[in-house]
Amino acid sequence: MLEWLQAFLPSCWVTNFTRDWSNGIFLLALINEIKAGLVPTMDRLNPSNKDSNCTLAIRTASTHLKIPPILIPEDLSSNSIDELSIITYLSYFCKPAEAMLLKWVRDTAPYTRVSNFSSDWSNGLTLAAIVEACFPGTFPDWRQLRPEEGAENVARIFAAVKTRLGVVPNMTAEELASGKVEDLKVMAYILRIRNGRLQTQSGGVSASGPGLSSATVGKQTHFTINTAMAGPGQLHIDAQDSKGTKVTFSLTELRNSIMVRYTPQYIGELIFDILWSNQPIANSPFIVKVLDSDSITIIDLESHPTFIHTNQPIQLDIDTSRSGHGFVTAFFSYSDSKRNVFVKSTSDGGKVSLAYTPVTPGEAMLRLFWNNEELSHLAIHYTVVDHSSYKVVSYPEKRLYCTFDSAQFCIKSIGAPLNHLQMTAICGDVQIPIGFRMIDGKVGYASFVPTLSGKFRVEVVCAGQLVEGSPFLVQVSDPSKCVVKTHFPKYMSIGEAHEFTVSTKDAGEGEIEFVCHDGRKVEENFCMTLVQDPDGTQHLFVTPLNEGEFSVGLTFCNTFIGGSPFTLLTCNPTRCMMISRYENAIVGLPVEFVITVPSPLLKPVVKATGKTAHYNVTVTTADDISYKANFLPWEVGRHEVAITYGSYHIPGSPVVFNVNPQSGGAYTATGAGLQSALTGVPSKFYILTRVPGLLENGNLSVSVRGVINKVEGRVRMRDNADGTYSVAYLIHENGAYLISVQVGGQHIIGSPFRLTATLGPQANKCRIHGSALDDEAILTVGRPIEFSVDTTGAGSGKLTVKAIGPQGKEAKVFLAKNQKSAVYDIKLDPLTSGKHRVSVKWTDVHVPGSPFLLKIWPGIDPSKCRAYGPGLQDGVVGRLSQFTIETRHAGAGVLVVHLRGVKNAFKISMKPADETDRRTLIAQYEPQAPGDYLISILWSDQHIPGSPFKVRIEDQVQDAERFPDKKRAGGGLATPLHSQVDLSAHVEDDEGEQEDPRRKSRLTRMFSKSEKSKPANSTMPNFSRSSMCSNSVTSTSMTSRPTSTTAQQIASSQRMLVVSHRDSEGTDTGVSSPHNRKEQSNNKQVFKGQATVVQIKPTKSQTTPKKKPRKM
Repeated sequence: MLEWLQAFLPSCWVTNFTRDWSNGIFLLALINEIKAGLVPTMDRLNPSNKDSNCTLAIRTASTHLKIPPILIPEDLSSNSIDELSIITYLSYFCKPAEAMLLKWVRDTAPYTRVSNFSSDWSNGLTLAAIVEACFPGTFPDWRQLRPEEGAENVARIFAAVKTRLGVVPNMTAEELASGKVEDLKVMAYILRIRNGRLQTQSGGVSASGPGLSSATVGKQTHFTINTAMAGPGQLHIDAQDSKGTKVTFSLTELRNSIMVRYTPQYIGELIFDILWSNQPIANSPFIVKVLDSDSITIIDLESHPTFIHTNQPIQLDIDTSRSGHGFVTAFFSYSDSKRNVFVKSTSDGGKVSLAYTPVTPGEAMLRLFWNNEELSHLAIHYTVVDHSSYKVVSYPEKRLYCTFDSAQFCIKSIGAPLNHLQMTAICGDVQIPIGFRMIDGKVGYASFVPTLSGKFRVEVVCAGQLVEGSPFLVQVSDPSKCVVKTHFPKYMSIGEAHEFTVSTKDAGEGEIEFVCHDGRKVEENFCMTLVQDPDGTQHLFVTPLNEGEFSVGLTFCNTFIGGSPFTLLTCNPTRCMMISRYENAIVGLPVEFVITVPSPLLKPVVKATGKTAHYNVTVTTADDISYKANFLPWEVGRHEVAITYGSYHIPGSPVVFNVNPQSGGAYTATGAGLQSALTGVPSKFYILTRVPGLLENGNLSVSVRGVINKVEGRVRMRDNADGTYSVAYLIHENGAYLISVQVGGQHIIGSPFRLTATLGPQANKCRIHGSALDDEAILTVGRPIEFSVDTTGAGSGKLTVKAIGPQGKEAKVFLAKNQKSAVYDIKLDPLTSGKHRVSVKWTDVHVPGSPFLLKIWPGIDPSKCRAYGPGLQDGVVGRLSQFTIETRHAGAGVLVVHLRGVKNAFKISMKPADETDRRTLIAQYEPQAPGDYLISILWSDQHIPGSPFKVRIEDQVQDAERFPDKKRAGGGLATPLHSQVDLSAHVEDDEGEQEDPRRKSRLTRMFSKSEKSKPANSTMPNFSRSSMCSNSVTSTSMTSRPTSTTAQQIASSQRMLVVSHRDSEGTDTGVSSPHNRKEQSNNKQVFKGQATVVQIKPTKSQTTPKKKPRKM
């Protein structure tokens, strides 16, 4: 300690720890040296004022240096105090003195990193730097010292300091190099160097610089010859390589020095012999090693990982075999820290191996040096991460997902950036990328859309290490892989089970379910039993409990399958009854009977057949639950009447009975062909004789002849071998005809028969038209599909229309004939989406264009739309904002975006996210004025979830931060409008100039009147109190605004961006924005006051050409 005090206080000759401190002068000097200025009266202190000096010293040390006053001034000033007490008190000054000296070292040599006076001085580099910084030229080559040669470095420094300063070391070089020397010894030696003075050496010349230690081929280097203390003389330099070839160099005279520059051309050694007045200077001749750093390479650099985790060893092999003799040093440093960590290396011939294990995450760089020359082209950037800083905090909500459903989970980090994570969803050999959206840098939401069924293993990896909570499994099923092996019935009988068989072996896990699509509870109306086979086939037995009409279907993982939903009628045929009146059925006389049913929901179906005949049975309504049926039998013998109710036979059906011939020998004829006929269509009737063989002997003849046109019809007859004969005839011209039936040359009863033949059906004259047949039409489930069939000039006939969808599912068809024309209005009600084959027939003959295909899209479902992004949160003027709108599963529809707020503040432009996903739209805007805005997003005139969205635009970022309660939570789905704001109105004209107060009150009254007089069915938007209030007055507008000292210049305006989607499968629709007032074929703009409407239709390149109905 005495040695340290002597070095710390060179102006005070301290020799003991008793009497030298009694007058307080030395103690005050120590305090003032530690922190200059604490004792401003130092030069005026009187040694005889011992008590006051000691009092001042102890109080100052306690106040400013936090030295505990373990001595009292009276004891310190007395000569009787013991030495140990003063030593103990002075030991408290070591720490602040050490801090002061450390600061001086760092200020003197800022490129060194020193934190103590022991181990940080062991390699000699810091000591050499201090010596050179205090006394330039004393140790100029200190940067070339090798850290591993600590003892040699320290010995050289001690010798140089002793020679130039006359400071004798107070320790050995080995003691300092060991790092275990006492701090006070090192501090005393440093203080003597700081207080030292250079000793004059007449004629001394020295040379230093990088060019005297090593050089690189092709790179210029230099060294300096210091002649400040050389005196008069002449410099001579002889430079040559190891082969004796002269080396070219240049000299530049500086103040008290000369700079030598040269560029070596070959690897090897250069010899510089430097003479001053024909005498070698110190250390001359100099031998310089020439190296080639460009030939140094890192072995297998391409496969070396640069994205690593903490505690993962870094190992590098460096090839130095072609670079000459030298050494490699390496430092590992982080971008947010100035500290360079020395990397240990081992050399084996021409290969140097480096090994280092980072323990701190962050961005870092490995810097390589060759003979202290940095190899910047070999620097390697690393990203060091700690996988334990990440955690999966929430998992996908559903236990089972369907293909193309988005599965989302949340990841949280503890200070580490989330962009270091790598995420994949793996199922077999398929890897699906995972999208990621950060919220605030510490929390992020990841999601992926599976495209096949199976178990997906979701891995969240950080530098090859799984983070906490990963991996986890997501079970995915594919309802589209379900195969429904049984048909969907139109009718089901109460109490009778119907089996639905579905193969789910390729669809993944899940159970089929029978559901009601019309809102009714399925368990109250149906009883269900599910049986699963080991091969993946599932059998669902469904038994109806109640009568009615239901919209039902089969689902797998909550997704309709097999063309579901479909319309089902449940009935109870056991409650039906037939009341007959056919006990004495006679050929040629009507057979009539009554059928009672339990419900008017269904009409019974009656079929009557004879031995060969199939009769047309007329069924008419008697009352709500009774029907009358009749038909005219023309065939003798066994007959059968089948009555079904919802495709189920009623009790007693089918009924078998006999039709007897008429009594007597009279010959009669019966049949529809005696009542009417159609041209081009065969007409039939029967002759009843009870005498077989009349055709063979020529006794039976039939003729059909026109009354006016005398045209003969073609006639064919057949003997039924039971006394009846079948007659068929064909005529081609309309008009009055006579049918003569003769037996043995005599007319039978009623012959000749008169009838009028009308024009028969001509399907080629029918025409189909309607908007539903347009290729650009968007046809959806749940909306009637309408078209018309014009049968003008097509003659008499029966129009039948059928629309068959996927898996044979038939759409409901409604026909209505116009009473004033021959036009039929057709409405189709499809029960499922997909391609439907529509057949239009006129009396069983296809009309032109039939059959044709209609593409039916899924119904509109705005709840499946999503809108999210920072553009639906508070923003700042002039900052570009965007948000995303997804309509993938919302069916076909029209997307409308309304903007209401400050007039002409901004416009919203939209475009598809990419060419492959045109159902995801990116909306952008750049606000130009602050204020409150409402962004309404509608899908086919219905708000999507969360709409309308409230957005506040502030002048500056600081303004936005003043309203933390107005910010949205997170960055996902924006929250709906619900907050309250000040409704104090501010009325301005369209140019933004403030109105006269009297006009303001007048306009306010006008606004109130216009609101009261507005019709009840007005379609004004229904905004809450926090939304904008629109005025009907053209030149003014009223708006609600937050309370502020400056009124906003606000005008009410509306802007809508309408995007028409053709389908739910991503078919391109085209998106653009308004430009000027004009109409185009594909982009049409309409200006209405202050509202701008932009409607975008598919371009020609995005739609199929307009054509006639699609022929199959």
